[in-house]
Amino acid sequence: MTHEDFKVKVLGERTILSPLKPSFHPAGMSFGFIENQDRALLDASLENFQLCQENGATPISIEKAGPHKHLYFEASKTKVAIVTCGGLCPGLNNLIRSVVNELHYRYNVNKVIGIQYGYEGIISK
Repeated sequence: MTHEDFKVKVLGERTILSPLKPSFHPAGMSFGFIENQDRALLDASLENFQLCQENGATPISIEKAGPHKHLYFEASKTKVAIVTCGGLCPGLNNLIRSVVNELHYRYNVNKVIGIQYGYEGIISK
């Protein structure tokens, strides 16, 4: 496994400006945009760092999650479906509520639907 295995293919040119605005706090910026090159180490241990340094290898990293300044889609014309699958999941209702609120109030997405019965709910009978 190498760092190349964790590169995400780009869908295309991002052309739509995000509706989000960076927020500023007296102590500094509290929210900013993620850039394509922003990555998070998969193994942040000192042992792995030293091993990569000795071998001249690039550490394995994953794409950092967060909002981008430019998007592939126009949020106001987007429809989002939320699908849950499996057994009990404490906190799932709070997560769904947060996702819906974020989509609606921050991204102006007005079409959010829930899919009943997991993946089976996507398949027409």
